[in-house]
Amino acid sequence: MADPTEAKHRRWLCPPVNALLLALVLVAACTSDDTPDDRRATATPSAQESGEPTPSDPPEAPLPAIRPGEREFDAVDLRLVQIAKLSHALALTTAPGEDALYVAQRSGLIRVIRDGQVEKEPVLDISDRVGFDTPGANGLLSIAFDPQGRHLYVSYSDSKGDSHLDEYRWDQGQVVLESRRELFSIKLTTIAHRGGHILFGPDGYLWFGMGDGSLLEGGEKVQGDPKGQAQTLDNWNGKMLRLDPNPSEGHPYSIPQDNPYADRKGTRPEIYLSGMRNPWRFSFDRRTDDLWIGDVGQYILEEIDFLPKARPAGGNLGWNRLEGTLEFQGSPPPDAISPLHVYNHNDGRCVVVGGYTYRGRLIEGLHGAYLYGDFCDGRIRALVQKKGRVLYEREDLGLQVDGLIAFGEDSEGELYAVSLSKGVFRIAPRRP
Repeated sequence: MADPTEAKHRRWLCPPVNALLLALVLVAACTSDDTPDDRRATATPSAQESGEPTPSDPPEAPLPAIRPGEREFDAVDLRLVQIAKLSHALALTTAPGEDALYVAQRSGLIRVIRDGQVEKEPVLDISDRVGFDTPGANGLLSIAFDPQGRHLYVSYSDSKGDSHLDEYRWDQGQVVLESRRELFSIKLTTIAHRGGHILFGPDGYLWFGMGDGSLLEGGEKVQGDPKGQAQTLDNWNGKMLRLDPNPSEGHPYSIPQDNPYADRKGTRPEIYLSGMRNPWRFSFDRRTDDLWIGDVGQYILEEIDFLPKARPAGGNLGWNRLEGTLEFQGSPPPDAISPLHVYNHNDGRCVVVGGYTYRGRLIEGLHGAYLYGDFCDGRIRALVQKKGRVLYEREDLGLQVDGLIAFGEDSEGELYAVSLSKGVFRIAPRRP
């Protein structure tokens, strides 16, 4: 994401923004002796445990349509309901089997919102390890629970600017502090384009988005990935990584066998996708398993990428040969995946914030629409796609969030907007 120096080049494109906020935006585990240490596979649950209907269960309401009709979509009327006032909120997630919301604060705290109240004590405090007071995209950046709810993962940067991915055992709603285990550590020479978003995909693996780590020249000019790291496969910069958190052969994690570069010499086997500038927020559609990525642009275009579940593994999203659909440095890669949607830096927009496909049940007309936003103007927008093409979109849903930094999804598929300065808001129908 952009930083204060990059903002100098964007003054004609976006309004003044707090430099620290813009810098941020652009930017051994314990197991039981008799249970396999597998973060992905679980025993097949009984019908009662899995929620399968029993003869006494009432029938569930049918799932909404895959995508809304244009008339219903255009008629959606929304409001924001503030559910938590928190400073430095940066990410939101849920734990399997729970209705509570877990919020990561950039300062190093993880807070829980339960029954509409923010609990007083954080579930984890790593403020002594994060680089919260250093400039740039530093601090606690993202959190994720494994599908079984046995481990909590935290992505953060330390005071030196290095990125880390740690694992903790999660036991009955509590972090087992002594179980901390480091899976990943990356030394970076820049404060910009760090990425750091993590989540578990529908495949059960841990996905980790890394920015290109663009360098600063004399502290004044942000280069557009001058070494082309996002286009080379011997480093993690500008990549989407995919890991199996289970240790293997002395390594803190394993490489999924179907990773596209798992067996290719001279490449990093963790890489799943390349050619990204800063995948600040990405998500999977909980109904279709399609992958959506909001990738922050350089000077002109912001992009949203759509990768359907059915496409082959791997792929190149084009940066730094392309900025969105525009040539940037060199010729476009012949195999570059075109973005689903791009927008330029007009009307005060400058930093895309990737969101989620709505799969809740409370907002008629929004089912199947992808919601996203922009940090600089704070407005939330939506679009609907079919076979990789935008069918229709709404540039203004009537929702604006100061310091919009992320979106979140609860256990029922309802969506939330996370503000770096205001806290957490639920996206709700105007008329319940």
